[in-house]
Amino acid sequence: MSIPIRLSKHKHNKHLHLFIFLILLLVFFPFIEQYLNPQIPFVSALFLISLIFTLWALNLPKRIFIFSIMIAALIFVLELILKIMPHDAGYVDTAFATWIAYAVFMGFCVALMIKKIFLSRCVAFDTIVGGINIYLLLAFIWAILYHLINFFDPNAFNVHGNMSSTRLLYFSYTTISMLGSGDILPVNKYLMTLRFFEAIAGQFYIAIFMAMLVGAYISERESNKNA
Repeated sequence: MSIPIRLSKHKHNKHLHLFIFLILLLVFFPFIEQYLNPQIPFVSALFLISLIFTLWALNLPKRIFIFSIMIAALIFVLELILKIMPHDAGYVDTAFATWIAYAVFMGFCVALMIKKIFLSRCVAFDTIVGGINIYLLLAFIWAILYHLINFFDPNAFNVHGNMSSTRLLYFSYTTISMLGSGDILPVNKYLMTLRFFEAIAGQFYIAIFMAMLVGAYISERESNKNA
């Protein structure tokens, strides 16, 4: 059964800009990490702005959208503070607060996107792009959680060299896609548990998303027959 894909009649391509940004970020992240000044979190700023624009396109209630902007601004300010403050006891607390806030905010964005996409009654191009964005963002969220564990336990991974951000993303995406990463092995027990749940979440999400697309297509076809 082939499922025709059509452009949405609503705010079309509301997820496309975030998809393009995520793909470009994954492609160029190793170069960004190696060559750009780490003291300026401009990639994080672009990432947060892309998420905010996506939430704006979802036509959320005004109070939720304003709340999202405030949280994104808070995260960026925390990142700036983290870049300039000395590595003392306060640095650890600020780093923990920053990355927890980042993970929670991304989870909040994903939850809002899931609500909008899974309530869709048509199989539109933008629906599929939005579903892919959710999948990509899930891996980002887990990468942040891996970073937190590695921050407090530098020996959490059995890997040759340092566990850079690029390697954390690589580890997260190979986990959620069930490809596996034999060159990076989790040693920390909390890390093992977290990886286990990421693999399950990734497979369940794909199955549920595909079922939603088929269900939406059947519902739309029946509606067209009765029209």
